[in-house]
Amino acid sequence: MSDQHPTPDPLTQLGYEPRDVSTGPLLKWAIALAVFIVASLMVSLGIYSLTMPPPEKMRQKTGPINAVQPMPDAPILQVNPALDMRKFRIEEDRTLHSYGWVDQARGIAHIPVERAMELIAEKGLPTRQSTTPAPEGGIQ
Repeated sequence: MSDQHPTPDPLTQLGYEPRDVSTGPLLKWAIALAVFIVASLMVSLGIYSLTMPPPEKMRQKTGPINAVQPMPDAPILQVNPALDMRKFRIEEDRTLHSYGWVDQARGIAHIPVERAMELIAEKGLPTRQSTTPAPEGGIQ
């Protein structure tokens, strides 16, 4: 008899396993995953069929949202955005720096921003009268 020992594999000495992965547990896991996915799909379809109205009711068009509205002749396109923005800003500046009515029937008017700031600086902002007395020790 000889005392020859097989030479150890260098990968085994580094800590690598010499055999392959066992396919049994991996196959069981894959089957369990597939069963779980199919079961989840069935539960989802069941919940969907219980909560959704029948197709006949879904086809009914009722209410103001489904009312027929006329289609516009053509889309209104912005031909010159820079000119449109300039006109918009001129109109806004005219409103900000002038007097005018917002709602004349209710007596609501607008005044220039500068004048509004002067009035607030002179008179201050309006305050409400407190309906509950302040606590003795200050704000808590």
